[in-house]
Amino acid sequence: MISIFSSNLNDVPEFLQNDPEFILVNSVEELYLYSYEGRLALMTPTIKEENLRPFFIDFIAPLKYHQKQNYSLKKEPLAKALGGKFQDRPLVWDITCGTGSDSLLLLSFGAKVVAFERNKIMWALLQDALERAQKDQELGHLFKERFTLIRGDPRDHVFDQRPLAVYYDPMYPEGNRKALPRKEMRIIREVVGDDPDFKETVTWAQGIPRSRFIIKRPIKAPDLDEKPGHIYQGKSTRYDVYFR
Repeated sequence: MISIFSSNLNDVPEFLQNDPEFILVNSVEELYLYSYEGRLALMTPTIKEENLRPFFIDFIAPLKYHQKQNYSLKKEPLAKALGGKFQDRPLVWDITCGTGSDSLLLLSFGAKVVAFERNKIMWALLQDALERAQKDQELGHLFKERFTLIRGDPRDHVFDQRPLAVYYDPMYPEGNRKALPRKEMRIIREVVGDDPDFKETVTWAQGIPRSRFIIKRPIKAPDLDEKPGHIYQGKSTRYDVYFR
């Protein structure tokens, strides 16, 4: 059960009010969701101990930022990994949505995005962000027309339409890093953890016919068991592309 700290049910987003996996509590716990200035926010031990600002997800500001960048789709590594052609609104599955940052980048390129999130807490934060974004006067139509959020594991779903690409940004083990990862990633790792079924997910994604599989990797990471068909590098990450 996921705790929502609130004394008033009306402060809880409507989509959670009757969800049996979320429970309303009136006492502070170690990890919980709560209402903050009209948004669903998250409290974790890291946020509390380091007195960090409330953690919530916003879709509008990041999308506006991407739109102002006027990206060249012939130069952006992720756009190139997708083939660089977005006039026909290609369908892309983002199978680990996380905070939605990569999904929003894909949306800004012109893709139609189906985003999956199986962690219940992250899904709730994403759903709250999506509902707020859909009400935005300027950009709300993009989220209604080209962005779908699905709760759960993509391997459990059956779809009639195959995507142009399946995009996977796994949560890698921390390893022995000297420097701490950025605060947002530390909070997400606290909630989500690593991807213990990494190999199974890769095998499933690589097996989808007539779709390209794109996996985001640290730039110096070794290849998977199979050598990628193409590699597109950014400053600190790369996108390995596999074709079926």
